[in-house]
Amino acid sequence: MPQAIVNPEEVERFAQQFNEQLRQNISQLNGQFKIRQVWTAEAWQMNI
Repeated sequence: MPQAIVNPEEVERFAQQFNEQLRQNISQLNGQFKIRQVWTAEAWQMNI
């Protein structure tokens, strides 16, 4: 099986950036989902 030679510091930087971007994306999705939930609940109460 092929093996890669990598710089551990670069892998660590990549992992940190990847995790931060993932957290931001999840936060945005959660915000959009909550907005959608609120709108849906309000629309349902108004029988739309």
